[in-house]
Amino acid sequence: MKRLFNAVLGLLLIAVSPPMVSAQVSALFVNDNSLYFPNTELVLNQVRSAGVFDSVYFFNAVDSLRSPTYTEMRPYHTVIWYTSTDGVGRYFWSGTDADNTELILYMQDGGLLWVMGNDFLYDRYGSAPVTFSEGDFAYDYLGIETYAVQSYGDDGSLGVSQMDYIDNDVITNVPESLTWIYETLWWADGCTPNGKGIPFYQMGPDSYVLAGNPSALVRQPDMENPIHAISLFFDPALISNTGDLHQLFQGILDYISTYFPSSTNQRPVKENELTIFPNPASGNISVVIPEEFANSRPEVVVYNLNGQTELSTRTGEQRITLNTARLVDGMYFIQISDNNSTRHAKALIKH
Repeated sequence: MKRLFNAVLGLLLIAVSPPMVSAQVSALFVNDNSLYFPNTELVLNQVRSAGVFDSVYFFNAVDSLRSPTYTEMRPYHTVIWYTSTDGVGRYFWSGTDADNTELILYMQDGGLLWVMGNDFLYDRYGSAPVTFSEGDFAYDYLGIETYAVQSYGDDGSLGVSQMDYIDNDVITNVPESLTWIYETLWWADGCTPNGKGIPFYQMGPDSYVLAGNPSALVRQPDMENPIHAISLFFDPALISNTGDLHQLFQGILDYISTYFPSSTNQRPVKENELTIFPNPASGNISVVIPEEFANSRPEVVVYNLNGQTELSTRTGEQRITLNTARLVDGMYFIQISDNNSTRHAKALIKH
């Protein structure tokens, strides 16, 4: 049984590697900016004008008073989350300064996140510095080891006058420096990346007291972990030169396009997936038993990410409820099988 699980897990992770041929796909743009909507329009237009996505759909978290659900995000290759300069009460943190379990599940399922804006780390974690470790969202999903500094808050009320490009082989063909419509930018965040985070912009110039603190990171996926995120810890709508803004977005979107699938316009639901709900779950999980198992008593097994069995039972019912009380928070694989068929799904447990 564990051999079968490992085969299924391998299939689930194959999609992490970027294909050789790219095709246009769709993105979901999430507006989490409640202060000045023209900034949202500017950023959204830059995404659309780049011509990389076949279509860009709009979700207004501010008007909806909520984050999009996993089900709403799942069809999209990329979720672009814009918080602008508003660092309080953002739905990126569920509106309650808590991990966004819907977003976590989307990213665990291989979805790419691009988040940008001033101050969104402050909204969740308060004033810098804050150090993270495995199990923290910032560490696991954004590639941050330390939320180190904030411009204006930690530089003697100066603000950062520019961001300087850090040469790398990941995001290229972007401006060497970015400046602002103001003399300096307040409340931009500087972070120390962990082993997974790759910096591509830092605070500058060299004479600035907080120079060298990265303010843009890429957290790339690999065959062991599908997590993929791009973070701009500043508001790109405040860049002074529209040509630089366009070049920045084009460079980031060109990078994203290298991860596009080669033969589909969306991220389809896999034919052999189970229907489970709720997902994420804080209590019990219901599993709908497919009709193909109606004449058998299939085995239902819950595995952890190491392939170890956490729960196992057999059922002849059309639906089964699994008690997750003893499971620690995290991602699990649910598998149902008999002698003829196997189906599976991923579930996020967050008590």
